[in-house]
Amino acid sequence: MVLFREASQSKINCLFLPGIPGHVKNFDIFDDLIENSTSIYFHTYPGTNNTSGIFSIDSAVQSIYSSLDSLETKSEPILIIAYSFSTYLIMQLNLSKYKNIVGLLLLSPVTGLDQKSISEDFLKSLIYLEDKGDVVIDKEEWKDTLQYCRFKSITETLEKLSRIQIPICIAYSKNDEIINFHIIEKELKIFMDENGYGSFLVIASPIGNHRIDSYYNIHIKNIISIFRIQEDLKDMLGHDISIYYYGSSQFPVFSSPKSDIDLLIIADNYMDKYSVINEYLNQQNNDGGTKIDLSLNERSDFYTKKNARYNRGLEGTPNLRHLF
Repeated sequence: MVLFREASQSKINCLFLPGIPGHVKNFDIFDDLIENSTSIYFHTYPGTNNTSGIFSIDSAVQSIYSSLDSLETKSEPILIIAYSFSTYLIMQLNLSKYKNIVGLLLLSPVTGLDQKSISEDFLKSLIYLEDKGDVVIDKEEWKDTLQYCRFKSITETLEKLSRIQIPICIAYSKNDEIINFHIIEKELKIFMDENGYGSFLVIASPIGNHRIDSYYNIHIKNIISIFRIQEDLKDMLGHDISIYYYGSSQFPVFSSPKSDIDLLIIADNYMDKYSVINEYLNQQNNDGGTKIDLSLNERSDFYTKKNARYNRGLEGTPNLRHLF
């Protein structure tokens, strides 16, 4: 793990888990992370990028644990962004022991390493990368390992992650040429319909391909912004607050790049800080970026009929999406 870019007045530490071979390089998403007071730690796996060791599932998983252990000691919010192969690794981790994780972004999610899950022969790809000098592997060990890396239902992973109760955003392109997104879409819909769990947000882009930069858009950027806004609000209102992402801004089909971010804030005694919050809101909405719309409420309001208005009459949208 290397500190790739450090934000001024950093509020959040992002652990970026790349695909394979995972060359340390800039992505468009990094500029928005920095803009939102988020420092970027770029993870490198053993046996890649001239790092010592052998690249394997076990060594990769252990290396992620080591990076998270290191970030946890800072006692600052941690945002995990996993891309491609790294999304498969995240499914192998137990994140429940980490108290500072505030969110998880799964980009171009891979649910298995077999050809039911992805369109390529993963072993051949690794051998090709080894020949190029990008990775160091044990071919025989990988032959054995891949027998057990078959397609795994993403619902099992979501059920596991839902118990941790951290907000999760899953984003991908509908033109992805590597992952079997049709199965992922079907399982996501079934899981969310059956469980009604509001901490999952799915962004399926109609453009792009497997690469992050090809489908990265304003809707993913908005999620990044909300993590920073959350920390700002905690500084003003204290940590005993609940933040909900609601209305049309949750869904690309109902919103546009000019749409604002609708946030419902549940915080007792917020009137004591109303002038400070109002000044903050004006500052946010005059900086030329995405505008935010805050709806401030006492906790008792949450249990009244008042929350019925948050659906805004849009068919297909949930009343509330508890992201934070």
